[in-house]
Amino acid sequence: MNGGLGAFRFDHAILASRELEPMSERLASRGLVPEYGGLHANGVTHNALVGFDDGSYLELLSTVDPDETPPRRARLIRETAGPCGWAVGTTALEAAIERFADLGLTVDGPIEMERRTDDGELAKWACAFLGDCVPGTRYPFLIADRTPRSRRVRSSESVRGTELTGVRTVLLGVAELDRAVAEYERFFGLESDGRWVDDDLGLEVGTFEGSPIIITAPLPENEWLTERLERFGALPWGFLLETTDFDRTAARFPIRRWERPSSGRAGWIDAPFGVDGRLGVVERA
Repeated sequence: MNGGLGAFRFDHAILASRELEPMSERLASRGLVPEYGGLHANGVTHNALVGFDDGSYLELLSTVDPDETPPRRARLIRETAGPCGWAVGTTALEAAIERFADLGLTVDGPIEMERRTDDGELAKWACAFLGDCVPGTRYPFLIADRTPRSRRVRSSESVRGTELTGVRTVLLGVAELDRAVAEYERFFGLESDGRWVDDDLGLEVGTFEGSPIIITAPLPENEWLTERLERFGALPWGFLLETTDFDRTAARFPIRRWERPSSGRAGWIDAPFGVDGRLGVVERA
């Protein structure tokens, strides 16, 4: 993803759940075993991570007390939205903040954060939240490490050295496709390279050259995404993990094929992840 500052690196994808353990168990049952990340400095939220060899990761985000209201993502966590956010990494956070502000996009940051890992190390990073929305929903948030990144995430034993190499694609749900495509072109310098209709899922789809983001809007007959958007607003509804061996991954867990225009095979892991949230795989081209 290019924002006029060189390429942002895909950092991580977020799945929100009212309770951490059930979501962790659901992933673990499909061979993706989360490792406990630790308690955030706010004392309210904590997470578990599935880290991949390319440095990207899935973050399972919840509250320590299911009845406690967390900051920023209260409804997403309380109602177990599942896939709901993503972040991109940068080594030029302050410059990126200035550029987005110059383009007219609201920016909140930099905000310094930290988390004490399960082994006692302190991980520190800074974030910048884009737009007047819940961080990481309509737009990714920006993240820059202040301590070695290995303190924040490491590759997980369950996927280390396997054919599952990272998080490849974010599927963003919006109500108006044209508007969202124009925003990503303007703010992130992306080039739209195609539109198509997915009759199976009831989606109108827009893609960008060399970008991890796919933007989708519901067709009139699509109830599941329409209801999700009415409930939460624009936000990701799914993520695709990259596999270097689709057949091996299909033997690892049940996959329902997703027939879509692509040079590689893709499919959905046959399990629910939150309210209409999905997790899938796509073959490396």
